[in-house]
Amino acid sequence: MPNCLARLFTGFLILALIGIGVIPAAAQTTKRLRIALLTSSSSEDADSARHAKQGARLAIEVINAGSGILDPDSPQTNPIYFTFELSERSAPTAAEMRTALQAAIEDSPLAIVGPFLTTQANGNLDLANRSAIPHFLATSADPSGTGGRYTYRIRTRATALARDLATYLIRTRYYREIATAADDSTEATEALNAFKTGAEGTAAPTLNPAVTYSRDAADLSAPAQTLYEANPPVVAIFGTGRTAALMVSTLRAKGYTGAIVVYAPPAEFLARAEGKADDVILPALWWETAEDVGSARFAAAYRTRYGEAPTADAATAFDGVALIAGAVKVAGGTPDDILEAIDAGGVFGGVIGVYDPAPFTAGRLIETTTLFRLKDGNLLEESRFSAGNCVRNCGDTRPRDINALSGVRDQIVRIGFVAPQTGLDGEVGRRALAGAQLAVNEINTAGGILGMNNTRYKLDLRNVSAATSEDLRFALQGLVSASAAAILGPTLATPLLPNITLAPSARVPQLISASSSAFIATDAQPFIFQLRPADSIAAATLARYLTDIRGFTRLATAGATTNYAQDSIGAFNTIVQTVRGAELVAAVSHPVTETDFSANARLLIAAKPQVITLYTTPDAALSLIRALRGGGYTGLITYGAITNPDFLSALTSEDTVNLIGTGTWAATALDTASANFTKRFTETFREAPDSHAAAYYDGVYMLARVIAEGGTVPATIQANLARLGLFAGVQGEYRPGAFGRGQLSTTIYLFALADGALSEISRWQNGNCINSCY
Repeated sequence: MPNCLARLFTGFLILALIGIGVIPAAAQTTKRLRIALLTSSSSEDADSARHAKQGARLAIEVINAGSGILDPDSPQTNPIYFTFELSERSAPTAAEMRTALQAAIEDSPLAIVGPFLTTQANGNLDLANRSAIPHFLATSADPSGTGGRYTYRIRTRATALARDLATYLIRTRYYREIATAADDSTEATEALNAFKTGAEGTAAPTLNPAVTYSRDAADLSAPAQTLYEANPPVVAIFGTGRTAALMVSTLRAKGYTGAIVVYAPPAEFLARAEGKADDVILPALWWETAEDVGSARFAAAYRTRYGEAPTADAATAFDGVALIAGAVKVAGGTPDDILEAIDAGGVFGGVIGVYDPAPFTAGRLIETTTLFRLKDGNLLEESRFSAGNCVRNCGDTRPRDINALSGVRDQIVRIGFVAPQTGLDGEVGRRALAGAQLAVNEINTAGGILGMNNTRYKLDLRNVSAATSEDLRFALQGLVSASAAAILGPTLATPLLPNITLAPSARVPQLISASSSAFIATDAQPFIFQLRPADSIAAATLARYLTDIRGFTRLATAGATTNYAQDSIGAFNTIVQTVRGAELVAAVSHPVTETDFSANARLLIAAKPQVITLYTTPDAALSLIRALRGGGYTGLITYGAITNPDFLSALTSEDTVNLIGTGTWAATALDTASANFTKRFTETFREAPDSHAAAYYDGVYMLARVIAEGGTVPATIQANLARLGLFAGVQGEYRPGAFGRGQLSTTIYLFALADGALSEISRWQNGNCINSCY
């Protein structure tokens, strides 16, 4: 049994879905495992049931492609591989579903997925627990009845969608007056009550006026007139797709120009709205236009296989089956193995979101809400929530406009910035400064930061160019003497290493984009914070991807004799050496001055690796790639600094074939926050941002958050930053309180190169794949 169950679900060879191709299996023993699927047979649920079945079948097909899944308990000399089959049963009512569930249990499945209707799960929770078979419920509400430790929830509750909608309006968009409109359907009433609960707290808005009407109403002129006359800044509408669409059209016809959010079944609302509801915001479990690469790949595979767009039911069923297969990969092929794997607290990045039992109780594995904005009949992702917190495109990077506030006390807060501004290194420093300056400009234009005791803080960014260690020492000393509340930079590790104690000695927090593992703090109270993941984290993540997702067993490395390269290769090797069957078949190193890589290429090719990983300078990496290809190597090459602008600018189309690598962010990242930041940066500075620009943009907003909560004393900023639970930035999720040791982020991207641009493959956090893990 593997010792590291916390690495659960980082991948399990579902490679057909991303078009990578499965490594052919050698002679092996194969065992078949059964997964039961329960859906409704009621005619009104036919569409939902069809999509659920198709989603589950697609998961089975791609899991079974190639080798299947290695049994972790089988002997290495005679490995056993698992493949899967689906046992499908349907029923129209709760009573008949109980019979179907009993029949499914008699088939001795590994696990059960479904039902998808709460009414069909009500009263039936005891059966799976009694038979000790994991039961993954895909219902929109928690069913009634007595469950147990074998019962899991893999669908976000409908009430959580409504709660997150309230959080979005209040915490992310800062509305303080919200009108509500709801029909009298049970779903609308429950959602409105959850919305009201979500709106409670210290920032609770005024929910007024509140209008209600019949779900059968054909004319909503009267309640719409009440809303129009009150003219609130936003109206939240709850109901069926028909009544919601009718209320939106009636409000707009009367001339209401405020914001509108709608809680209703998205598909029904879209059909009823007929393209006349632009800019309406809707929360949804999932939609195929969700702006992440995992959703895009799943939707493409689903359309290819079935000739139609996938639904949330299809994605949920796919994730349910994939979740089970991931558990088998790390724990084994019995029901108790599934239970053990999930209870160990593993993380699985599914199509809909991240499945993680840690934030929840009572067997819940996920609560992800995606908010979409309707534009020209299409739903475009607006914001994303997980476990009640905004995690993408949040108010963290959208300042509240406080210009109209009166009676506040103004205070200037000095923030230092230090990095090279000339030469080759200066190109990185210049973009980094631009990222920080863009954030400062946005915050100050919105009126500054509203802090405690009615204080309004304006940021003063002081830039000092420093390339050498001596320059950096004088710059840091000068910024400390100038009473900087915090210091941003540098971008390079080399000049900082001799000056690593300056900011901590002055007890001034220093946020850096230099990613050397040497800066991971040993002190329990770090004053140096890394905005980008340490190099060792990136290297370990790449090793997990190559072994867990791609299934490679013959790996080789090549690196320069620098601290960066050797630290990275050490972290890479540590992961590979823990993977069953994986072997480091070759390792070469070279001095940083090396120019001829023909001998290194011959040694690597002779070892017949499936993949060669490079950690070296951009020039050396390019030379190695060309030497390897010139020597006939056709396998995968990975580079640990694939987002480096110097490296990218020197590549030809031939160089990019079968080449991937890691980065901490790129302007091509597939999410709304990245797209919006890239657009604002490019419009302002007439060039695209890089990962350093995104890091310092996030860094300024992170400082704004802790200044708003605790003031401008440097030591207080440090303390609040060190224990910050979650900050949703452009680069990804920052969780310094969880990661510790001054590491603000552990988000790593896997990129390929397509048509000369970086193309996101998958996204990882803290060593776990959280998106596009198939």
